[in-house]
Amino acid sequence: MVARPEPSSTSQTPPAQPPYTNLNGLVVDLDTLQPVKQANVSITDVFGRSLEVPATDAGIFRFENVPPGTATIVASAPGYLQSVTALDIGTVPEVYRRFPLRSKARARP
Repeated sequence: MVARPEPSSTSQTPPAQPPYTNLNGLVVDLDTLQPVKQANVSITDVFGRSLEVPATDAGIFRFENVPPGTATIVASAPGYLQSVTALDIGTVPEVYRRFPLRSKARARP
């Protein structure tokens, strides 16, 4: 436990931290809806900060503490076309989204 001084009548309340969201995602094959193995997912938040993570073999990934605003999500995997999604991140604690990838073998010429 941390001791905190008693607030005085002249102290000001610090500004509230903006609410952050955790983005939980699943990378799937567009046609089969099966998880895509070896997928990589990157996010660029509203402040221009970027982070890339590998998805699990089950296609699952998670970005924590994403600030509200529009984030760009890029999903890619060997044998698939890259997917770029603009996602409006709100102020709810958890967001769940599916990110489909189209197989290069099934892509239209």
